[in-house]
Amino acid sequence: MFKTNFILILSLFLISRSYSVDQVVSQYPELQDFLTSNDFVAMSRGCPLIVINQSKLPEASTQIGFEIGSTGIISKNSLVLNSAVDRNLLTAEELKFIICHELGHINDRNLIKRNLCPMLIDLAWRSEMCYLIVKNLINKKWNVAFQNGLLMACGCLAIRLIYSKLARESENIADRFAILKTKNLAAACNVLQLRKKWYNSSGSLFNLLLASHPSEDQRIQNITQIYQKEIESGQIEISS
Repeated sequence: MFKTNFILILSLFLISRSYSVDQVVSQYPELQDFLTSNDFVAMSRGCPLIVINQSKLPEASTQIGFEIGSTGIISKNSLVLNSAVDRNLLTAEELKFIICHELGHINDRNLIKRNLCPMLIDLAWRSEMCYLIVKNLINKKWNVAFQNGLLMACGCLAIRLIYSKLARESENIADRFAILKTKNLAAACNVLQLRKKWYNSSGSLFNLLLASHPSEDQRIQNITQIYQKEIESGQIEISS
């Protein structure tokens, strides 16, 4: 369940890192004011912006931006960007949306609870059921051991469903945070369309039940609704 997150966290200890915003600004000078603003410092909560060499990332972790450490496994959250980011891939506004999305995870006060609770429940469930299975196998209670195995599998599936639902909720919260900060619907939709192309994701049954992210189509629909509501409430003004 947490294999990818573990790989991402472990990679921080094994690879060289750079804590300089200059690497991003060199490619996107128009983001300098944003990345050095008091608003950005407040949103990042003191978390460093790290640019990692793409060649040093695990194959499963080559996405453009991801936030690491919010579960407290490492002492300080880090907003991490892939070194492959440049103008040939993303515009400044698109990169800004990605950065704000990751900042949304950092500012999600319930993220630890959503990530850690399912992990602890899963660990406790597996430990208890493994104990019962071994105990019944030793006592040659084959049918009971088999039933324990089925119960363990059903429980693990239920926990995964809960975790996936909470993870999708976290992504929606981060998307909301990002669109309210950037106020650029076109850039946000472009990023999600790119992600859909990269990951070939769809609104399949797997996505609906087990995926950690909502489908990109659903995310675009959600942020569009949020954006329209903010326009109606006067929080976002459209320049003529």
